[in-house]
Amino acid sequence: MMDGIDLPEIVRSIVTDHHERLDGSGYPRGLTDRQIALPVRIVMVADVIDAMLTDRPYRRHLDLAAVTEELSRHGGKAYDQEVAAVALSLIRGDLPGFTLPESWHLHRAPRAL
Repeated sequence: MMDGIDLPEIVRSIVTDHHERLDGSGYPRGLTDRQIALPVRIVMVADVIDAMLTDRPYRRHLDLAAVTEELSRHGGKAYDQEVAAVALSLIRGDLPGFTLPESWHLHRAPRAL
């Protein structure tokens, strides 16, 4: 797919490996843990968040509660624990000076009456 395109090796790794999982359950190469570079781990979590918050042909988008559950449950297993923790902090608004994109607010779970 990227043959003939002059890209830094880390960019190639991000493109090819962002569907890998730390526990080896990802694809295309079944990489595990430290075989996956930190920039790939960051894009991996960002891709999961985007995939969950985006409508797909086979399902409607999910809400931020589902994203939080996914990252909490699989952080340290499928996803890098520290990267997942930072993402969760961003979602919860725990990092001063950082705000979620406006479109993400549309995906908040409805509040109980």
